Amino acid sequence: MTSQLASSASRRQGRIPGSVPVVPRYLERVGLCRCAVFSPLAGPTWRIVREGADDYCAYGDDDRLSVGLLRDTCKVGGCWRILARSAAGQSPVWHMDFDIHTPPELIAAVTAVLASDATVPVEPRPYLRGNNLDDMGAVWQPLADAGWTIIFDEACYLATSSDGVTTLTYAPAYKGLHDLMHPEAWLLEVVPDPEGDPLWCAMFHESTPLHLIAAFTTALVDPLPLSGELCTVPAVM
Repeated sequence: MTSQLASSASRRQGRIPGSVPVVPRYLERVGLCRCAVFSPLAGPTWRIVREGADDYCAYGDDDRLSVGLLRDTCKVGGCWRILARSAAGQSPVWHMDFDIHTPPELIAAVTAVLASDATVPVEPRPYLRGNNLDDMGAVWQPLADAGWTIIFDEACYLATSSDGVTTLTYAPAYKGLHDLMHPEAWLLEVVPDPEGDPLWCAMFHESTPLHLIAAFTTALVDPLPLSGELCTVPAVM
């Protein structure tokens, strides 16, 4: 089965020249508009700076939030990293890491919510309030509505797309197992070829606010196509 691409010229009208619509969205690679991630962060309380040879970071809400495109700092070609701190200069409370090939429109769904959170005139801000596990359903429901299979057990939550290409795993740390668990309790992988490397992946710290992860999963399964270059869109094995 191949990815659902509209190849006719009429269906490309209104899109970036040379691009094709990509559905499902997770088959898009890299994206044609990385500025989408920073676009929600253009307000007066944000500043975007260049750090090093090829790193760019946006800082907001008194430097408690940072969103970085880190081509030099991250290994394996770079990554997107979102950090939240209780105060400037403190250690991060949580972080979200996205492979450099993650469609930027999906990360933008998170930064748009962060930009809104930073304007809430009450402390702590929504991105620092901690999680209520009753809100976990907001993460999984968009996937279930899109036909994903979701399995829950005592140690792990696993959601798999209907084509088997993409999985989202949540493995929380339980008492007595903390030394065995990574702080990145959330892992999303897109693997079109079972014998190949992931097309892209994302990892989220266990304390990442659920409403931000829900924004990501909602954008992930949005039926509206993304624009991608035909040569970068894989066939599904």
